[in-house]
Amino acid sequence: MTKEEAIQILDLVIELLTPEEKWTKEGAFDEECLITSNQFTLSCALKLMQLSVIGKYESRNLVMRQVRRTIVWNFFWRQGFHPLHSFNKHKKTNYSELMWVLNKAKSGLS
Repeated sequence: MTKEEAIQILDLVIELLTPEEKWTKEGAFDEECLITSNQFTLSCALKLMQLSVIGKYESRNLVMRQVRRTIVWNFFWRQGFHPLHSFNKHKKTNYSELMWVLNKAKSGLS
């Protein structure tokens, strides 16, 4: 995956999760992700947009590492064993923090 593809994926994730009503904190770790859903978790949005841009899902690629790193460095106490899932479902995580993480991850790739 190139940096350009990773940035494109993050742009699409931000678009998919906008407005706030399209984001949900609910979801299982191994949930099924469908583009036809009305709401998406952070994990599902990242998975679906990877499929859209590069045609496959990889849990350890550049974009996933960048988002995880952003969560770990800035929200360490919310990362849990699976940073994306734990951060997304944490009771203190709000929409503005979610968008901040996505934009910070994106700026880290530039």
